Amino acid sequence: FKALTWVYAGDPKKAIATLDAHVANIDKLGAGRDQVLNAKVFALTNLAQIGMNSGLFDDAQRALAQRATLARENAKLVGTPAFSNIQESLIAFWDGQLAAWRGDYKTAAALAKKNAELVANENNPRKLEGYHELLALIELRKKNYQKAVAEYQQSDLTQLRNKYQLAQALEGAG
Repeated sequence: FKALTWVYAGDPKKAIATLDAHVANIDKLGAGRDQVLNAKVFALTNLAQIGMNSGLFDDAQRALAQRATLARENAKLVGTPAFSNIQESLIAFWDGQLAAWRGDYKTAAALAKKNAELVANENNPRKLEGYHELLALIELRKKNYQKAVAEYQQSDLTQLRNKYQLAQALEGAG
């Protein structure tokens, strides 16, 4: 992903602009609608993460709003209640991440709860990893390091972001 080179170069605004241009050009690739939607959702997720981690919250919010619209459109294409629920749980998860980064912990916690409720009936032992990841981020941002560690240990530790933030929580906890 070319846009990520701008992050490593210390220019997250350029990375966001590159991803915005990429999203605008995806329609020109000639792929099927489902592939176009998935590619845009992927790019917008990366854009939102860059925005959140760089303090560019308005860019992150704009990307997440676009992402939510596209995810819901994709859910209509797939046409199953289970897929729609998963998309809604991911929308709640990402909106909760942004709320936590902004310091709105009450909203973030409510969205974590919504995420958990939306996946409650899934037959998947890992269904609550996103819920725990979001609770962990809230506790990390609040500097409640012990609680953050406990939540990160229940999140998806195959995600490097979670391993890194778990390390931050462990360091903060002493």
